[in-house]
Amino acid sequence: MKILKDGVLLEMTPELESEWRKEISSTPAPEPTTEERIAVLEEQLTAAKILLGLEE
Repeated sequence: MKILKDGVLLEMTPELESEWRKEISSTPAPEPTTEERIAVLEEQLTAAKILLGLEE
């Protein structure tokens, strides 16, 4: 794996790569935006209406 440091492309050492992977894996996933959450709820509501026969 390579890393860009001060405009120079360098080969990443196994130790640095391991540390980088640990840091990435410990970073929490971003929370969905309000718009994304509303879109999911609207999709679920549409699916529920179809299942209940309220909508085609």
